[in-house]
Amino acid sequence: MVLQFMLLLLLDTLFYFTLIKKEVIKNRKALSVTLVLSATHSGMMVVKIIQILAYNGDIAVNEHIDNLLDLTLLFAAGSLPKLVLTIASLVVRQGAKGRSASPLMRAGWITASIIIILVLSGTYRGRYNFTVEKITLPVAGLHPDLCSLRIVLISDLHLSSFHDNPDKLSKAMEITESLDPDIIVNAGDYVTIGWKEMVPFVETLASVKGRYGSVGIPGNHDTGIYHPLWNQEEMADNRRRIKEMIIASGSRYLSNSHTYFSIGDAIVSFTGITSTGRIPDIIYGDSDLARPTADTADFAVLISHDPNYWIENQQKVKSFDLTLAGHTHGMQLGLIAGKLRISLAAIIFPVWNGLEKRDYGTLYVNRGLGTLGFPFRIGMPPEITLIILQGES
Repeated sequence: MVLQFMLLLLLDTLFYFTLIKKEVIKNRKALSVTLVLSATHSGMMVVKIIQILAYNGDIAVNEHIDNLLDLTLLFAAGSLPKLVLTIASLVVRQGAKGRSASPLMRAGWITASIIIILVLSGTYRGRYNFTVEKITLPVAGLHPDLCSLRIVLISDLHLSSFHDNPDKLSKAMEITESLDPDIIVNAGDYVTIGWKEMVPFVETLASVKGRYGSVGIPGNHDTGIYHPLWNQEEMADNRRRIKEMIIASGSRYLSNSHTYFSIGDAIVSFTGITSTGRIPDIIYGDSDLARPTADTADFAVLISHDPNYWIENQQKVKSFDLTLAGHTHGMQLGLIAGKLRISLAAIIFPVWNGLEKRDYGTLYVNRGLGTLGFPFRIGMPPEITLIILQGES
């Protein structure tokens, strides 16, 4: 954090000296306004850094995580545009001359403005623009009692991201309820660091249930591994508390285990496996061990927080009719326009969002409800997935 403060000071010094050059802002009023906005941003950054440095409590509380998210927002919406303008100004000063200087600076201003607009839009609108993805899934030989079964998938709530706006989580739950779910599946990452983040939201999560019930699994962030000070005993206590709250929210808890739902004369099984560790070193549970060898369910669902389990364990997942996952967030940055889907998440996750069918099985990846790392979503709206099973003619 001290290093961040020093970098902020260096950037602001460079930005100030580039602003007073004629190539950057010629109008004195515009220059004054820009300097005031820059100073305000810097002051907010300093206050936020001091708050974070002065904090002596448990880092796994919503207030502290919220401060960290605010700091990344200030960096993205303020420091990054400053850096763009500083670089553009230095290039103009050292290289471009005469008429070429003005277009280059205009490009810098346009780029900086686009960054500010996208970040602020992604923070105040994009992150709460809950989108329902409706998937009709044809299944060969589907039991008649399972035709039109409605499975709603949510994932990656990272509940600390709703700390300042709990009503937004309530809105997401209302949308989920409006989809008339038979079974609700939560694919994990209820929290970002630790169990205390989840405490204020258990009642909200419990307000929505599937007709036949709900299931939830822990994600890698739910294991306590992201708390830098916890030992093994404290991480185990974290997992126990999150398990208790998942159950208190009305879900069946699956951690390398399975459960069954009776629907008419049909049986649906759900097997949930754990994902622990950090990207790229994720350690998975074993679906073969979590599921009984004599599983005679009419429809078998695997829930793996990380979709790469489905990619890397083809022989294990082929016995399931459907695998559900989350984890990727779509990097919270990209483009979704109809069938066109672009995200840097594809570098790490071959399947990062949507439905994927291969000869060994079917996978659906949800891009999550909450935010992680930075408090905005740009071109990557939070998702609630409705999957409707349909007999294949």
